[in-house]
Amino acid sequence: MKKLTVLLLIVLGACSPKTVATFTIEPNRLLYSSKELNQPSTADSIARIKPSGFIGKNLKLTLRNGERRIVSRKTVWGYSDAKGNIWRRFKNDYYQVLRVSDVIEYEVIESRTVGPNMVINEPVKMYSKTLDSKIVGSRKRALQTVDEPKAE
Repeated sequence: MKKLTVLLLIVLGACSPKTVATFTIEPNRLLYSSKELNQPSTADSIARIKPSGFIGKNLKLTLRNGERRIVSRKTVWGYSDAKGNIWRRFKNDYYQVLRVSDVIEYEVIESRTVGPNMVINEPVKMYSKTLDSKIVGSRKRALQTVDEPKAE
């Protein structure tokens, strides 16, 4: 009976949503396209990323070797943080890539008002058909989206 109880607790613990592995890559990288996820980094790693100004169109990068660069936000697809988690830029917001399968799963923290003078930050799941397609709120809508060819 004790073995069955222990086995049941292990199975329930494995099904917990917090034990799901997230999609990670080499830490502290700036990604210019989704194709760079599978390629090793040839550039130096990033120590700090800062926006330039309040509504800046550029990012100020400080590399580990002390070099500083300014990069346009529009050219950046996303980045990987110090833990190797991948963040994708979509419409000036950053979404964490959790899982890549038939549908790409993202997570973003959104503020929600729950009462007078009470706001909570809540994780929200979002989805897209590919790593470059539109991010929507449901898996069903993500599968129904039509991939538009990019104008180059």
